[in-house]
Amino acid sequence: MIHDALHTAHGICQSDAVLARLLSADVADLASVGVTACEIEGQAVHFATDMERDPIQRSHRDGAFFEPEELALMRQHLPDGGTFLDIGANVGNHSLYAGLFCAAGRLIPFEPNPLAYRLLILNMVMNGLHDRTVFDYVGFGASDVDREGFAMTQRRKNLGAARMVPGEGEIATLRPDDFLFDETPDFIKIDVEGMEMQVLRGLQKTIARTRPVLLVEVDRENIHDFADWRLAHGFALPASFKHYKENRNFLCVPEERLAVLTAPYGAAAKTGAHEGGDG
Repeated sequence: MIHDALHTAHGICQSDAVLARLLSADVADLASVGVTACEIEGQAVHFATDMERDPIQRSHRDGAFFEPEELALMRQHLPDGGTFLDIGANVGNHSLYAGLFCAAGRLIPFEPNPLAYRLLILNMVMNGLHDRTVFDYVGFGASDVDREGFAMTQRRKNLGAARMVPGEGEIATLRPDDFLFDETPDFIKIDVEGMEMQVLRGLQKTIARTRPVLLVEVDRENIHDFADWRLAHGFALPASFKHYKENRNFLCVPEERLAVLTAPYGAAAKTGAHEGGDG
């Protein structure tokens, strides 16, 4: 199945540059990749994994999605046929869920880490979502400036915790506003290991134009800056989640839309939707 998926990936590339990234030596080395086939809510799902101790991939090997509480709220707020923008897509957990269970019509992942995006590509292709996925930004990070020369730190136990390091590699960042002017994201997820404020600045025009729902992972050192940004841009904070001591996930809804929302927040309300340090 993996080799069939890679063969399919050859035909979905929209430019030679994208093709070169997808077929790089690191991406094409699939000897360590396994596939878990399972059924979730009556839907056949295939997960590609290659790290035994990674928390996201551990969930996938167990036949489940990671962060189910956040995904449940995403399902409530992402309309059928809507556009899902995934900044820091990792192996595709949220994009895959958006495509399979939220009926998203367009999936736009950004992911700079080759160790992650090879699994992202396989997951989208194996689950038949390649025709709804924009792969142009796979291999790039997002920020408030276009910049080259980044590398990724390596985390053996948590691929998603890898951070971009300037001046040590060949990875580039893009400012999303410069490329997404024709896109209308309904829901944006941001999980970028401490670079969330740069990404929000790089999405300033897109967010002002489309007023999407946001799900943002915020590191402790950025909590106060994020609170200032949220209030300045008119976003309410109906729910938050704390899985790790270093950060918290915030669901942000435009204030003008919050009054008309009827979806319950369920388990999310129990987490305490507040901005604070370790609280």
